[in-house]
Amino acid sequence: MDWNKFTGTLPAIMFEHLGKLSSFKVNDNNLSGPIPSEIGLLSTLDKLFINNNNFSGTIPVELGNLNVTMMHLHENILLTGTIPSTLQEIPALDFLTLSNTSFSGQVPNGLCDAVGDTNYTCTDIGGLFSICYDVVKLNFTCSSTNLCGCECSAPCT
Repeated sequence: MDWNKFTGTLPAIMFEHLGKLSSFKVNDNNLSGPIPSEIGLLSTLDKLFINNNNFSGTIPVELGNLNVTMMHLHENILLTGTIPSTLQEIPALDFLTLSNTSFSGQVPNGLCDAVGDTNYTCTDIGGLFSICYDVVKLNFTCSSTNLCGCECSAPCT
């Protein structure tokens, strides 16, 4: 369902009836409102792509119940709050994008260690980031009003 110019919100009830779904891609639309916590019910989901929309509010902690290998949340500038530590509990998560959002606080340390390819950028100032390429994780720092994160520059796991 990506690239379709869909508008409106994602109805929470739809996730109660998608039991064996392996990929959910609604990226590059014009969807808005909160990310439904019911997405966390999709136990067979492998890929979650909800990037490039207008989702607002916080990341539901229930997304930590998923077993996805890829999660794309970037380019949702209205997403706020902190990055939930429950995301570090996703055992198979290899690729996570959170750039161009309005998150604040720190990236949970366990998330820095758990995810192989992670891309964070600061909102407004844009150029500071942490990204894991192959075996080296670069440091990530921002101003006190923007996202701060991984203090390590340890090998990627």
